[in-house]
Amino acid sequence: MTFQRGPNAGTYRGRERLQAMILDQRAAFDAWIMEPLEVRESGEQVVVIVRNRLRPKGSSAELEFRNGHIWTIQDGTILSLVAFPSPEEALETAGLSE
Repeated sequence: MTFQRGPNAGTYRGRERLQAMILDQRAAFDAWIMEPLEVRESGEQVVVIVRNRLRPKGSSAELEFRNGHIWTIQDGTILSLVAFPSPEEALETAGLSE
């Protein structure tokens, strides 16, 4: 899994590293809901536009943002996931920009 930018920017390989990063990232929140809004295919890649809703620990405030993921799938196996800070960047990278 690769994050293009942000506090967790970089590539995480292996189940243990990925799980540790996700647990660390989510530790600051009481709730984090990821909702796929749109799914588009481009060859072996699948672009998913995601709405994220987060509630920081100890707060009633809710934050919301959208980003984009590109999943590369071959023969039913996930080979990679790249997360982009905006849906437009994911669509452009996959050659699906409008």
